[in-house]
Amino acid sequence: MPCDVVEARHVGGFITWLRFRDGTTGEIDLTAELHGPMFEPLRDPLLFRAFQIHPEFQTLVWPNGADFAPEFLHDKVRVINPAKAGRYVSGLTLFRVRVSTVVASADVVWRKCCHRLWSSASSSMNRGCPRTSSRLGSRSTHG
Repeated sequence: MPCDVVEARHVGGFITWLRFRDGTTGEIDLTAELHGPMFEPLRDPLLFRAFQIHPEFQTLVWPNGADFAPEFLHDKVRVINPAKAGRYVSGLTLFRVRVSTVVASADVVWRKCCHRLWSSASSSMNRGCPRTSSRLGSRSTHG
């Protein structure tokens, strides 16, 4: 069946990454589904991480006998990047992407801040020295 789970990894909390036979990949947060006598024990993070893929039913199963229908998982999965369906993007890669985005944003903020400081400092230094003012004023570096 196309909804069969062929690969699964624990991401964190009650989130798992899944790959299905049809090539769909993504994450599913099962937090809201962990209610009732069969699923409440899975709120224990150690037990939740102990899932396996059942060899016959091709879905997630836990040591206490809990399982989800593969069709349910397939319908609820949040596809991370449809263009890369079938390829697993490691948590480290996602971390690097997020960090590089934050670093790039921080770099832009840092440059703006430095520019403001430099502009402020040079204008205050130039007020007291007419010779420096005329020399700095003749070259425009920002425009």
